[in-house]
Amino acid sequence: MLNYAKSLPKTHKDKAINQKLDEIFTLGVEVRLFNKEEYIDRLKEKVLMGQRIFLFDPLRPTTEEEIEQNKDELWDA
Repeated sequence: MLNYAKSLPKTHKDKAINQKLDEIFTLGVEVRLFNKEEYIDRLKEKVLMGQRIFLFDPLRPTTEEEIEQNKDELWDA
């Protein structure tokens, strides 16, 4: 990143550096909105794959049943 910044003309450095940082930080991140059903299904898949998600209680992982029961609340949040 430093070599990239040094090679830029002075007038474009800030804009180019911010653009490059955005590219680095968002690399591999899927940026699109889901519909409600797809969002809830993805949460359930994560729980089924063994990921521990703490949506309602910071000490107890969220279960698939809790996601289904509270899907309206999750979507609105």
